[in-house]
Amino acid sequence: MATRKKLGYAIAFVTALVGLFDVLSAFYIGAQPGRLSLLSRFVDKEVQYGTRTATAMAGFILMAIAWRLALRKREAWSIAVWTVTITGMTHLAKGLDVEDAVISFVLLGILIAARKDFTVRSDPFAWDYILFVGPFALLFILGYTLLGFWLFRNEFVPPGFGLTQALSEGINLLTWGSPRLYRAASERALWFLRSLHWIGPAALFYVLWVVTRPVRHAHERTLRDEQYVSALVRLYGWSPVSYFALMPDKRFFFNSSEEVVIPYTLIGNIPLALGDPIGPPERINSALCDWVSTCASNDWLPAFYQTTDRFLDDYHSHGLLLLKIGEDAVIDLREWTLSGKRKQDLRTALNKGKRLGWSFVMYEDAVPDTEIQEEIRRISEEWLAGRSELAFSMGGTHIDGDPEERLSVAFDAEGAVLGFLTWAPVYARRGWSLDFMRRRPDAPNGLMEYLITQSLLRFQDMGYEMVSLGMAPLANISDGQNDFPMLAKALSLVYEKTSSVYAYKSLQAFKAKFLPQWEDRYLVYCSNLAVPQVLYAVVRAHVRDVSLVSMVLGEMSSPQRVVKALMDALAQQRSKVRPPTDEEE
Repeated sequence: MATRKKLGYAIAFVTALVGLFDVLSAFYIGAQPGRLSLLSRFVDKEVQYGTRTATAMAGFILMAIAWRLALRKREAWSIAVWTVTITGMTHLAKGLDVEDAVISFVLLGILIAARKDFTVRSDPFAWDYILFVGPFALLFILGYTLLGFWLFRNEFVPPGFGLTQALSEGINLLTWGSPRLYRAASERALWFLRSLHWIGPAALFYVLWVVTRPVRHAHERTLRDEQYVSALVRLYGWSPVSYFALMPDKRFFFNSSEEVVIPYTLIGNIPLALGDPIGPPERINSALCDWVSTCASNDWLPAFYQTTDRFLDDYHSHGLLLLKIGEDAVIDLREWTLSGKRKQDLRTALNKGKRLGWSFVMYEDAVPDTEIQEEIRRISEEWLAGRSELAFSMGGTHIDGDPEERLSVAFDAEGAVLGFLTWAPVYARRGWSLDFMRRRPDAPNGLMEYLITQSLLRFQDMGYEMVSLGMAPLANISDGQNDFPMLAKALSLVYEKTSSVYAYKSLQAFKAKFLPQWEDRYLVYCSNLAVPQVLYAVVRAHVRDVSLVSMVLGEMSSPQRVVKALMDALAQQRSKVRPPTDEEE
């Protein structure tokens, strides 16, 4: 693989040099009068100038496409082959430049010899997009050109406007030719003529970028895929987020033997996978090999969010990097009790609930009472007021109950709903993972401790073995494996210095009340240079209505808000766990 990458870089470098040489050759009015004289007997001057322009355009194309050749893009190779073939002929037609033509044909031979190394796919729908947008773009360019010549008709030499002349000169300037029919008599007219020189390259570069961009469409999931993934999750769903692989925003990648699935969502060219691959542990390494190879073929930058520490060596063996992003609060129900001084807050919450007449119900199916359903929905809507509903690694459970999930509800003495929790199954560990955690705005303090404690006791009675309270973001980052030490230090600084803003320490302290075991959670990515894209993908996966433009110009117009969006996604804070108030602490 490394050798093929080096070959791609070498061919890209040579192609860029040949492109630069073509541009210089096109603008160099040759010192070969004998050849020009001979050529003039057979080729008209207009044709010579036209081929000179074509050579310059081809040179620009080769320089623009070179960086895609470095990525070994199949479409870039095709464009380069056709372009070099054309330039080989235009060099002969513009001045019998045999030496220049030989250089082009030598590059053509190199490209053909290396054709098997250019295997990286581009977006298969790119040409459809170009065919749809192209006519509108051409109309815009045509309108801009004609409008400019008409508006500045009295600022050219000779003055006046002629449709045929304007079209001819416009095409000439758009293809990087020199003004031939009009000469600017004012600065405004000169600016307009120069602007036409830039529109052509800009349009060309945009087309080249679109047709060689990474694959933008993941394979559609089928009912058969969903049923099979559901079976894999039941057998091998060890991570607390495994259940969310079944959410509608996920697409599925199966290894060659279809024993392992990687659930992911595609954000740009980042296929962001949720948790570890799901399947037999002994097949995870080979599945990662298949996945990394597929990502390379699609020009994707693979990333995994919230992985455990079970397969860190496997990620490293495939060139992937690690960044610890927090710790998951996991409770071993086989050993957990309410006794001990450190559990005093939990016992106090139970006693408070008993004193105030609270009652607790855990639903193992849909809530049968429609009035209770309406109360739960109203509480959820009030909780979400002014917030976005997060997705991807949370929010996959039903707030009105489901046979596969659990819904914990607390009622006051009058039977009104005070708050609720939803729990997703962790099949392979015989346990549950906390998802939604919401309460009435006027609910008394201690309600969340009451709900969680009652749920833990109920799960114990049912014979379950573990419960996850979710991730404490940025907790003890320096204790884990980190392949980007500078970023790890920066995130640790955020944790230490901004607790008053983001309440991360309070969130960890709240979960610590239940004396969990802390399990490391990681962000896995392919390169340190890709970290900004990966972090942006994490935000977009969790908050679908956020875009880069809205982050910069919209609601998140300040740097603090941009950071908060990212941290909320990492923390699963807005819709999963509410940081406790000072009184609750």
